[in-house]
Amino acid sequence: MSDQVAQFVPDPYLIKQTAPVQELKLDEKFKNMRILTPIGRLSYANLIQPKPVEAGKPPIYSATLLMHPQACAQLWAAICMVADERWPNETVPNPQQLGTFMQVRGAHLLQLTKEQGGIHNPLRLGDQIWAKDPKKYGAYRGLYVLNMGIAATNKAGASQQPPIFNEEGKKVSPDIAYSGCYARAYITLFAFPAPGKQIPNRGIGVMLNSIQFAKHGEKLAGYDAEGAASAAFAAAGPLPVEAPADPGFGPNFGGGFVQPGAPGGAPGGPAAWPQQAPQGPAPQAQPQYPQQGQPQQPPAGYPPQGQPQYPQQPQQPAQYPQQPPQGQPQYQGQPQYPGQPQQLGGPAGWPQQ
Repeated sequence: MSDQVAQFVPDPYLIKQTAPVQELKLDEKFKNMRILTPIGRLSYANLIQPKPVEAGKPPIYSATLLMHPQACAQLWAAICMVADERWPNETVPNPQQLGTFMQVRGAHLLQLTKEQGGIHNPLRLGDQIWAKDPKKYGAYRGLYVLNMGIAATNKAGASQQPPIFNEEGKKVSPDIAYSGCYARAYITLFAFPAPGKQIPNRGIGVMLNSIQFAKHGEKLAGYDAEGAASAAFAAAGPLPVEAPADPGFGPNFGGGFVQPGAPGGAPGGPAAWPQQAPQGPAPQAQPQYPQQGQPQQPPAGYPPQGQPQYPQQPQQPAQYPQQPPQGQPQYQGQPQYPGQPQQLGGPAGWPQQ
């Protein structure tokens, strides 16, 4: 761990980024806020085909944005404004004196754990995620992490796929925004649950409205299921090939096959098979009896007789009901998102309680 910390080098492109110039203003009706994020690096970009976060959940479009802390002051201020509006006066235990309580606002709740009465803080420390798996989350080191998402469709069933824009602000294909590229997002910060609703969790959510591509970057690889399976099969080696079983009879049983008329062998039989001479008197010819339902030819010398005609029954092909092909559901692989560790402290500049 110490070697990995010593070798850490901040992303030089993200260090140069600053907060965008914009006015922070709450929506008068919904009490949420639409803002533009600073330029960051996309991770877990799922912007082409919506996928559920977990089994049984509705599909969503989503992405994670990794940003340098010095560019996030305005974003943090906007999160606190939405939290203060939703929770202007909350009573929580006073950690400084057991058995007493204190009155705080939403911005303070963002810095507390769930056990302390805190709420979900969408702006998380990348170092906490990196520490769980340095190899997997190497790009998160020293940055702030923001998860963004939006439902695949609205209540009317219309698609809500976030539009993607290029550097010039023109709408382009969504495949330009991949995990590892640099981009900024237009988001909506909202408090959950809404007033009057009760759910187990509460906090600030981030709805993804659109993304603007800024610069190409090294791709961040997620779990490659196809590649992992291919490597596993290659390491195991080829499948064993079994020789066909010898049935114990046939033209090759007991020796090589000799072509009909070949020297040293009976016509049409193996050379190794002994030829048996007929034993005893010649077999007597067996009388031929007429078969049931079939006319017999008279012996030679007799006048021909009329052949009985049997009616031919038309053959009706069997009629089977045709079943329409049933479509098979296509299941998508599920993306793996990082956990949601609670942050004990907010970004730099906010007091620790």
